[in-house]
Order: sequence, then structure tokens, then C-alpha cells
Amino acid sequence: MVQTEAQYKFIYMAVQQYIDTAQKRLEEEQRNKTKESEYSNIKYPQMTNARSKPNMTCVSRSSSV
Repeated sequence: MVQTEAQYKFIYMAVQQYIDTAQKRLEEEQRNKTKESEYSNIKYPQMTNARSKPNMTCVSRSSSV
């Protein structure tokens, strides 16, 4: 297969752009992983029933004055 110089430059630039983009994406993923692990020591209680309401009793007093 014979390529013209313009075709060679186009392929070269496309591959170069792909490599740059892939490197930036990997760097960003690494940054996000470190941000996520910053707070890995925080443990939240597991909710067994998300729809259950707290047991709060409301006491109403009627005043007879």
C-alpha cells in the first residue's frame, strides 16, 4: 500500500491525538481514584429498610384554662 505524504501526516496526527487523549483520560481516572480513597475510612451505617420512619411519638396536650 502506498500512502501520499498528506495521508501519512493525517494518520500520524490522528494517532498522536488518540494517544494524548488516552493519557489524559488515564491521568484523570487516577486523580479520581485518589479522591475517592481519601474518604474510604468513613463507614456509613447500613440501612435495612429505607421506608421505615423513626419511632417518634407526638404528645399533644389540650389545655383547659
